[in-house]
Amino acid sequence: KNQEKQEALRRFCRDYNVDTAQSKAYSDSYSDLPMLESVGRPAATNPDGRLRRAALERGWQILDLKKAPYGSTR
Repeated sequence: KNQEKQEALRRFCRDYNVDTAQSKAYSDSYSDLPMLESVGRPAATNPDGRLRRAALERGWQILDLKKAPYGSTR
């Protein structure tokens, strides 16, 4: 399944002449690491522990969207 996502992303980029080095992808799961590694601008979004560690090691953006912004009432 995870390799399928990576291949689907590559196929989409090839079919639509999209530069993967300039492309973005995001995920919350370490299982999507191959997909994230295939783009130039990956982001770990609400990542599980293993993905958070991998993102930190690679210097990727980490988005914690579950936390309410300062002053929010959500």
